[in-house]
Amino acid sequence: MQPDLSPEQTAPELIGVGAKSIVDNAQRLGLEWTLRLATVLDGSNASAVSAVYDGDANNPIDMTSMIGTLLFGQRIYVIIVPPSGNFIVGRLGKYEARQTLTTTTASITFSAIPIGLRALSVKWRARSTNVAAIDETRMQVNGSSAAVYGSEHIQAVGGGAAGGTLITGATSMFVGTHASAGAAAGIFATGELLFTGWDLTATGLPLNWEAGAFTFNGVKQVGTGFFGGSSPYTSLTFFPLAGSWVADTDFQLEGWPS
Repeated sequence: MQPDLSPEQTAPELIGVGAKSIVDNAQRLGLEWTLRLATVLDGSNASAVSAVYDGDANNPIDMTSMIGTLLFGQRIYVIIVPPSGNFIVGRLGKYEARQTLTTTTASITFSAIPIGLRALSVKWRARSTNVAAIDETRMQVNGSSAAVYGSEHIQAVGGGAAGGTLITGATSMFVGTHASAGAAAGIFATGELLFTGWDLTATGLPLNWEAGAFTFNGVKQVGTGFFGGSSPYTSLTFFPLAGSWVADTDFQLEGWPS
């Protein structure tokens, strides 16, 4: 028996209580079983989880979860036992997604983010084509351009600090500034956002963010924000206020289930 996984995935942590029993029974009957990775489409019913195997995105099938209900988009380990048994026996510990640009691109969007995450963080390294030395990093939730975004931040430059800046009724959220074409070549800015309560069902999504580390002028910012649109929240789009993102701009998402 050989698991159908790449070398770095040959020793997953199987956390399903029934996993050993399934394997033992298959081996006793002389059946071969295969371990594969899949992605959950609907995990609300543990006895009939809809999921797709890697490389087979156009063919969702029902599976039996040995580890309870699951999140949309959750990455899972599945044991296939002939003739038709598909048993979910483990899951990856957290949701992860990443986009690193290789060409100039107007915006970066993450779709199908699991709705059951207790917390979600975004870490980024960005530079845009705008001619100013620094430019605003903007974000939209669920692709909404309604005037329901608000934010407030404070900024330190060198040894001084500016007062708080409040923005309300905006069509996108201000989540910091980034380096752009007016800065020295190769200079990128970094930032991090944290959503606590991504899985909330009430209207309104709060977050805290921190951005800066600009080596060319020492700008540092911290702030908070709020999206007033309805849940569930499933996508995030990031774009510069002017221009486009350049190659090597990188956004990473990490989420933790409830």
